[in-house]
Amino acid sequence: MNHRKERLIKVCENCKREFSILPSREKNNKVRFCSRNCQHEYFVGERSPTWRGGLVEGKCAECGKSTFAKPSHLKNGEGKYCSKNCRYVGVGKKNSIASLSKRAKKNCSVCDMEIYIKPSHVTIEGTYCSRRCMKIGYSTKLAGANNPNYRHGASNTPSYFHQAAKKWRLNNKDKVAHNNRLTRAIRKNVKGGYSEEDVRKLWERQNGSCILCGVCLSRNKAHLDHIIPVSKGGTNYIGNVQYLCAQCNLRKGSLLPIEAKRKYGNLLGTML
Repeated sequence: MNHRKERLIKVCENCKREFSILPSREKNNKVRFCSRNCQHEYFVGERSPTWRGGLVEGKCAECGKSTFAKPSHLKNGEGKYCSKNCRYVGVGKKNSIASLSKRAKKNCSVCDMEIYIKPSHVTIEGTYCSRRCMKIGYSTKLAGANNPNYRHGASNTPSYFHQAAKKWRLNNKDKVAHNNRLTRAIRKNVKGGYSEEDVRKLWERQNGSCILCGVCLSRNKAHLDHIIPVSKGGTNYIGNVQYLCAQCNLRKGSLLPIEAKRKYGNLLGTML
């Protein structure tokens, strides 16, 4: 016994192919397509129940190509440009024209090119259109006394550098003394060296006083002495350096600590 129900044969309105359906689906003759794809392809354009006249054709305001947009989207500005690049170019031109109308106009002093600047910057900008013109202007029109950096020609004379160096040495006596000490050590081929920070920490450890007699020292008049003299194999490291007053340093001379102790007594306070 065959329990299969008889099927109805219909023709698809889109692709014109025959297809079969169950009799129960044939109500009010609503089955018109063989698949959903055919249904979607059929209801396009004027056949769509939501058809509102279709897209409106226009021309791109920048390149002149055809554009298409929905009528309801025209009021939002769609359809004026064919692509994002054309829209960026068009909007940029519109904004630049609007901004140029509010700016002041000047000419480059070298190439005479027009320059647009803010009205509030007229007195300080707009002399040159580019760095190239600025370079040409500084090398030709702003030469000698016309240059804003002109120093009356003093920088071209040797005496100017001598005076500047002399002024720097007077204002930086600690650095000059430090450099001189390192230079003397290098000339004598002495090993080691120290920085200005090491000397500052040594001064703080000694509390600004002579380590032998304890007298308070002035930073400019204090002597830096090598504990083991350089002439007897001493190094120039910070561990072999101490602050002494001029009298103790001259009395100690090039003696080793044990030799100075035998000659002058206790090194911690009897060398007075």
